[in-house]
Amino acid sequence: MKKPLLMLKRIRNIKRVTLNKYVKLIKQLMVFAISCFFKKSREDIMKNKFKILVLSFILLTSCSKEKNKLTESNIRKNQYGNHIIVEAKMDSYRNLNDVEKESEIIVLGKKTKQNPSTIQKNNGYVNGVYTISNFKIEKVIKGNFKAGDVIDVFESAGIDEETGKIYHIAGYELMEKDEEYLLFLRHSETDPWYMISGLKFGKISLLDKKSEFRIELEKINHYPEEFELEGKIREEAIKKYIEK
Repeated sequence: MKKPLLMLKRIRNIKRVTLNKYVKLIKQLMVFAISCFFKKSREDIMKNKFKILVLSFILLTSCSKEKNKLTESNIRKNQYGNHIIVEAKMDSYRNLNDVEKESEIIVLGKKTKQNPSTIQKNNGYVNGVYTISNFKIEKVIKGNFKAGDVIDVFESAGIDEETGKIYHIAGYELMEKDEEYLLFLRHSETDPWYMISGLKFGKISLLDKKSEFRIELEKINHYPEEFELEGKIREEAIKKYIEK
């Protein structure tokens, strides 16, 4: 029983520990439990059962607290006034061709309505956010639609009505109402709405009007490579589909 007791002592003495260390400790706990099953008698297993359960509880509780600390830290780091950037992994895009390959639909039109945002929370922490917007098609470049059709578009950002905070997944900004956009879309595999290909890369504003939030991000050099790529893809899309 020396190993788990030593592990318990280590956990009590650690004030700051990374998630990788917790995972390692959990693996050690599993190895110990298995060894008990194969090497010890049933009576020994029952004697150690309570200690194993206590140790498991301490590990899970510690992991949960550490996760919350990291969440709070990330929010402070990525908050600009009422705007909060939620970091997310994205597929790699190099040019317009990469966005086109993922798109089932390419349409030109305007956002006519923005429905209330969905803010998913767990123990007070935001772990999901999106907004479904109505988009009226003016011109169909690719897809089985016609001018005048209205479709639901999933936007990776949302407004928390309770706090006034605006959450942006990977820096995505909500479309402006009645402003013209060229959208590269794909149908959701599980829901009746359409997803923007490449997140922000598949949303092309014809006016290219920058919000105060975007200007602030550019000033502090946040997402410099993505902003450069976004500009490149926009130029390619305008040249190919608008200026031809």
